[in-house]
Amino acid sequence: MREALQPAYLLHRRPYRESSQLLELLTAEHGRVGAVARGLRRRSRG
Repeated sequence: MREALQPAYLLHRRPYRESSQLLELLTAEHGRVGAVARGLRRRSRG
């Protein structure tokens, strides 16, 4: 797995499984990049 810190614009985000999201980012160096952000969505209690 590669990790790199660089500024990016968030183009889209979609729910993925129970608590994750699929992200589509736009960076100056790599163009459009897909990523998975795990543990972002929390269940609301109510």
